[in-house]
Amino acid sequence: MEQDYCKDKTSFEKKSEQSRLNSTSYMDAPEHIIRQQERQRTIEIQQNSENTKSIGNRRKHIEELLVALGEKKA
Repeated sequence: MEQDYCKDKTSFEKKSEQSRLNSTSYMDAPEHIIRQQERQRTIEIQQNSENTKSIGNRRKHIEELLVALGEKKA
């Protein structure tokens, strides 16, 4: 599973992880903890982008309904 996670990373993600690993705040932390935090950040970013998309889709749908009902002009 760890290998799959590493394979799926983009070059940007790999570079940002490397810079974080070299950061002084991570100097004493075990590497597996750092990797776990990176995975958690990636998951949170993905969830936030999905939420943003769904909010945009809902707004678009509501506007379409308002136009269809004649409450709003196209």
